[in-house]
Amino acid sequence: MMINLITLPVVLLMGIILGSFYFGGLWLTVRQIPKSKHPVILTLLSLVGRMLVFFWLISKLTPFIYPLTLLIFMIAFLGMRNFLITKVKLSVAIF
Repeated sequence: MMINLITLPVVLLMGIILGSFYFGGLWLTVRQIPKSKHPVILTLLSLVGRMLVFFWLISKLTPFIYPLTLLIFMIAFLGMRNFLITKVKLSVAIF
């Protein structure tokens, strides 16, 4: 198992980017559902699109996936979820 010092920050950054994209896209989808003529299609297309990007990025990370890098990736990914939830609550409270 060879993990160098460059791998960890790259995996952390990719987790942050993917978390922002995935959960930000989910938030945008949920906001558009009441305005949509076809909410089921919108929801399914959003899910498929977000999952395709998720699995594509994971496939690019495959050479770097070790238990430690996977842990760092998931912490960053889920950390962005918590960060965005906090930001959304603040923006809803403001408006």
